[in-house]
Amino acid sequence: EALGILEYAWAREIDEIGFVAPLLDEGTCGEDDALDIFTWRNAPYAYVNVWAENDATPWDDGYAYMVIDLWGEFGGAELPATLAHEFNHMCQTAHDWNDTTFIFEATSTFMEDEVYDDHNSWWYLLSDFQGHPDWSLDRDDEYETWYMYGAMLWLRYLRDRFFEGDPS
Repeated sequence: EALGILEYAWAREIDEIGFVAPLLDEGTCGEDDALDIFTWRNAPYAYVNVWAENDATPWDDGYAYMVIDLWGEFGGAELPATLAHEFNHMCQTAHDWNDTTFIFEATSTFMEDEVYDDHNSWWYLLSDFQGHPDWSLDRDDEYETWYMYGAMLWLRYLRDRFFEGDPS
């Protein structure tokens, strides 16, 4: 099930929307060149991290892996949105893994909605963003609130106002 969800996220985020594909690690993490996604029962949360930088480029891209608990809070009914979100983080590692946290979380939450439009679990993330119009758009509160995730509304605004609904 997870593999099918990830293949769909790849098709939507990379082939259709135009994100750069995550870097393949040439077998240095795991036994093959495939993306490394570790299922870990009771993992504290789903996440992506870079385990090595790509020295062949002048920017801060790297080789990423994902960890997810398929059976926990972010599995089950939340699995499609979670995997679309975390997969987008994997794509971000091929761009610049030292960008601002706000960009990472707003974009990945935006991709949840673009990849799985009928799955709207991101709605509950909006209250912190909508409730603080006095905070700067790029506020990084180190995950004290859901503000950075709710900032996906800004990306929706840009998509709809200036790009005729085209997320690419």
